[in-house]
Order: sequence, then C-alpha cells, then structure tokens
Amino acid sequence: MATRPTGGTDFSFGTQDDLCYTRTMGIRRRQIKIRGLVSVMNRVRDQLRAGISPEEEADFRATVRDAVRTVHNICRANRITPGDLPTPSSKAYAYLSGLDLGDLPRPTRDQIVTENSVRISGILTTCRRYHRKLSDVVTSEPGPYKVTSPTIHRLTCALKTEVSAIAGLCEDAGATPAALPVRSRRGYQWLNFLSDAHNLTHHLRALAVLEKVGTQAQGTVPDHSIEIFPASVLYRTKVVKRAHQILVNEGFIDAPGQVLRALMRVALGQTKDDGALRSIKSYAMSKSFLSVGAALQKTADTLSGDGKGHHHDLAAAFQRVNLNYFGGAVDAPRLIWNRRPTTRKMGHYDVTQDTVMVSMSLDNADVPAYVVEFVVYHELLHKTMGTKVVNGRRHSHTSAFREAERAFKQYSEAQTFLTSSNLTRT
Repeated sequence: MATRPTGGTDFSFGTQDDLCYTRTMGIRRRQIKIRGLVSVMNRVRDQLRAGISPEEEADFRATVRDAVRTVHNICRANRITPGDLPTPSSKAYAYLSGLDLGDLPRPTRDQIVTENSVRISGILTTCRRYHRKLSDVVTSEPGPYKVTSPTIHRLTCALKTEVSAIAGLCEDAGATPAALPVRSRRGYQWLNFLSDAHNLTHHLRALAVLEKVGTQAQGTVPDHSIEIFPASVLYRTKVVKRAHQILVNEGFIDAPGQVLRALMRVALGQTKDDGALRSIKSYAMSKSFLSVGAALQKTADTLSGDGKGHHHDLAAAFQRVNLNYFGGAVDAPRLIWNRRPTTRKMGHYDVTQDTVMVSMSLDNADVPAYVVEFVVYHELLHKTMGTKVVNGRRHSHTSAFREAERAFKQYSEAQTFLTSSNLTRT
C-alpha cells in the first residue's frame, strides 16, 4: 500500500469538454458544465468552518474572487449567465458570489475534520488483495473457522498492521480515517472490521457458503468470483468475459445458510423465485444486518463538527425542534450538512449511524430558519417513528407519518417555500 497522503481538491477548474443540451420552450440551448466548481465551494466552506487566520485572509479572498471571476469569464465567452449553468454549478457560484469577505471567522480551538480532506492511495488495492486471500482460505481450508486457529491469527495480525498504517498516515495529516473519501473510508472500515477475529470468522463462514453454491453451479456458470464488502447495494452481479463477478453486502455475514444460498442463486441468475427474493430483502431489514453496518461505521472515527453552516446552525435548529415538538426527549443525532447542492432531496436520516444530513442548498441567507427546522423535524420523525414493513417492503411515509408531519406549525409555509424553490424534503 502506498504511504504518501495526497492533498485535497485542487482549486483549478474549467469547462467540460463535451457540452450537454437542454430544451427550453422548443429552443435548443447549450449548457456548459464547469468542472471543479463544486469542489472549490466545498473547500471554501471547509476553510470557513475551520476559521481563517490573518495570514490566510488574502489568499482566501483571492481564491473566492478568482473563482467568481472565472465563472463570469466562462459564461461571457459562451454567451450565457451563471443561472444557465447546471444546478450544482449555479448553486456553487451563488454560494461563492454571495460570501461576505469582509468579516471572516477566526480559527477555533476545535478544528473541524471534513470528509475528503485526506487522500491515501492504495487502500482499495489492499482490499482487493485481501479479497483474494480470503477466497484462497475458503478454497483450501474448509471450515468450521475458529477464532483460535493459526490462519485467523495470521490474517488478523496482518490486517491490524494495514489498519495501523492507514490510521498513522491520517494522523500525520492531522486527521482521522473519517476524513478519507467515501470509498477509501469504506475500505478502511472493512479492513478494521475484519481485524477482529470474531468478525473474520463470520465473514469466512458466509463466504464459504456462497462459494459452495457457486462451485455447485459450475456446470451452468463458467466462472465466478465472490467478494463480501460493505457495499451500497445488497448484492450485485457483473459479467465480464462470461465470468460472474458477485459482490455481496457485508451485512449478510451472519445470515442463515438458507438466505445465503438463496442470495447466491439469485445473483447467479439461477432462480427468480419470489420466496428467495423475499427472504433476502427481509433479512436486509433485520437487526442483525443493520448491526453489522453500525459496527462497520464505528470502526472509523466520526467526523467532528456541530452542524454549523455559513448561515444556519443545525444544532440550534435541532434544539428548537426537539423542545417544541418532542418535549426535549429525542437524543441528539449526528447533524451534518452534505457536500453538494441538491434540488430534490433536502434531508436524509441514516438509522445505522443515527445521522441527520441536510442539503447544503438550504445553508443560504434566503432560506428562512423555519424551513431548515422543518427538514430537521421531518428527519427526526423518521428517527422516532421508524419504518413499517408490509409484504417485505419498507414504508417510511405512512399516513401516521404524514399526519405527524402536518403538526409542524409552519408546515404550509415550509412546503410552499420548498415547492416554489424547486426543493423537496425526503
């Protein structure tokens, strides 16, 4: 694995080589994509959250002004206005051009570590190497796998070395693994999770069951490979040169054998049985599945920060909502702004991490405080009311949920604002 962390996003950006077109009133209108503008905005937001020292003020102001000037020049050259840019770019421009560069915040004692602020090459390559190692183990050493076995001991020791190396590189950069980009952080979490002997034995047991089904299907499936990883999907099958590359979510490592066998048969295309699909989806909603995801998340330090935006403070919004609508009884979730402007999804509640994420599109001086509070209230309803399962499917926005949602005092005003601004909550 490489041992050199690289810096964050470069401030340079330019136009997309290929241009996309949209239709407006029957007229074909050229739409320019500006590469890197959102990254510039995110870096500026991160700097504002951390605070700008007197020595950094001139460079910070120059960065913002240069970015705004560059957008103006690109738009002028293409005979468009910043409002004609794709939504992420136009919102990034609006944020940068609307900043008050006269009164900049000073650094505080507690610096905020943000996602994507540290980049370490080689983490995903290391994960692929361990996928091969684990596959070799289940092929050459049939179970049962025990935490006391020499193979488990050897693998966990090696994994702990890898994890320590990554954590050390993050520490050298003044951060934690929470500051890694999403894919690298997920890889770190997986390596760290498997460095526990109990987790590793469960992983190998599940892999062995999946591998056995794949071997039995050898007559109908020419070749296959299996990876169990904390993916964003339950399972995925990719066929490359007639070989099936199967990815299975790490949450299934404690699943009963019948669920794993059903999952593998579905992934190989050997069955489309509704019962098999229902058993897979049902297990994916179980406490066992979710607990694996929660354990994986805990293997990387959570991002620091208190939800303070440039215009709105999520912690303050939560306190007001919690007091006014829940009697102060809701435990505070982790509150964060996302890192990209959105026009449809304004909030999200992640039950595995107990995290409320709010779209940075609402961190704007033109957005009333009650709109931010309404989105926080909506997500807290998800936290407190949970999910109803009907016929194997999750239902979050039930009639009871909608009734509770309308109890928000400025419900109509918030809905009108979000609708008129082409914004919707989750």
